[in-house]
Amino acid sequence: MFERLARGKDGSWRVAFRIGRPGGRVRWVEGRAGVAQRDDGREAFGVLVDNTEQRETLERLRLTEKRVAMAARGAGMGVWERDLSTGRHAWDEQMYRLHGLESDDPRPPSELRRATLHPDDLEIVRQRTEQVITQEVEIELEYRVVWPDGSVHWLASRGMVVRNKTGGEPRLLGINWDISTRRHSEEMLRERPRPSAPTMPRATSWPT
Repeated sequence: MFERLARGKDGSWRVAFRIGRPGGRVRWVEGRAGVAQRDDGREAFGVLVDNTEQRETLERLRLTEKRVAMAARGAGMGVWERDLSTGRHAWDEQMYRLHGLESDDPRPPSELRRATLHPDDLEIVRQRTEQVITQEVEIELEYRVVWPDGSVHWLASRGMVVRNKTGGEPRLLGINWDISTRRHSEEMLRERPRPSAPTMPRATSWPT
C-alpha cells in the first residue's frame, strides 16, 4: 500500500497488519489510504484504525461455529446459514442428506429448500422465518420435506439471528435434524383405538 502511495497512483487501498505494543501485546491495525488530485497538486491521505477487538470477536465466533458444526455432524444434524443482507444460503453436507439430495447438486440451497418443502408447510415456514428475522428471536419449527423419491420426512429446525460484537451484517444460523420416527410414532398412538373402560361388577345384595 505504501509503495502505491509513493508512486502517486490514483485510487484507494486497504491493508491489515499487526503492530507490537509495550509489554508484548500485539494489536491488529487496518490502514486505509488513497491518492487524489487536488487543485494545488496530488495529495495522499489515510487513517489507521485499531480493530483488534473486532478481529478477536470474529475469531471467537468462527471457533464457536466450528465446534457447533462438529457436534452437529456427530449427532446427525445439518448446519445451515442465511446471509440476511444478500439472501445467500449455505448448507453443509448433512443438510443435503436430510433433504434426500447429493451435496454436489448444482442448484443453490435456497432453491432446494423451496423445492423440497412440503406444500402444506410452506406458509408456516415462511411466517416463522419472517418472525425470527424481524424480531430476532430463536426459531423452533417442525415441518415436512419431500425427497426426490416422493417419500415424506419430518425435520426439526432451530435457529437464531447472529451478529458479531460490533454489529456487522446479520446472519440466520441454525441446525436441522430428522424427527420422522418420533412423528410417525405419535401419529400411530393417536390413531390407535383407546381401550374401553372396564365394567365394574354389580354389587350383590345379601339377605339380612
